[in-house]
Amino acid sequence: MILAELPPGVPKKKVHHFIGDIAAQWKRLSNEEKTELTKERLTTLHDTHKMRDLASHNVPISAYHDTRNTFNSLDEEAQRLHTRTGIEVLLIAVRSNKEHFNRPHIFTTSERVETFVEMTLQENIYDISMRMEAFMLSGVQ
Repeated sequence: MILAELPPGVPKKKVHHFIGDIAAQWKRLSNEEKTELTKERLTTLHDTHKMRDLASHNVPISAYHDTRNTFNSLDEEAQRLHTRTGIEVLLIAVRSNKEHFNRPHIFTTSERVETFVEMTLQENIYDISMRMEAFMLSGVQ
């Protein structure tokens, strides 16, 4: 019985009262029936995920958290790659919108990368990131 069909005064059952029956019904369904029953919801779910992944962020705090979390993941992956293969990585990311809160993000897999940058460009990597951010914020196309 659907909760909306319950007569007034009858207490509503909680999810844990139904879960066993639902699981038993689900197990009796064929794979084709399961696919048919979930097809529309899965399509909606996939579309929602695509929109969230590709949508631009209108709220600076949301962009800040998204950027921070994404770079944490990228840094970890790059460090694991370096550990497995010895590949060296340099990543500099700066904001291009003055409304955003992120400061320049710099990631290197070793001090050798920083030494290379300083020796070849005659400037430390932090100053380079600040200059890059200033350029991006200046509006120069």
